[in-house]
Amino acid sequence: MNSPPPRVATPADTVTVARLLDAFNREYHTPTPGPEVLATRLRRLLSGTDVIAFLAGDPAVAVALLALRPNVGYDGPVGLVDELYFAPEAR
Repeated sequence: MNSPPPRVATPADTVTVARLLDAFNREYHTPTPGPEVLATRLRRLLSGTDVIAFLAGDPAVAVALLALRPNVGYDGPVGLVDELYFAPEAR
């Protein structure tokens, strides 16, 4: 069975991105502020141009969060993978 290709998340996807990031933290016993707080933060971040989230699966079972930042060695933004998570059933 083929899955749809990963897609760029929009501010409308904040609840899904937040749910996956919360699950990531919980799976690895890392403190999390909870999906509601994460969704509030993501709504602001994904509305800008410095953070891009990618979702994979339908329903989404994986998330990647890419932060763009300036870099002294390159004339333009450099992407840093800030978070990368695949739900256990998708591994």
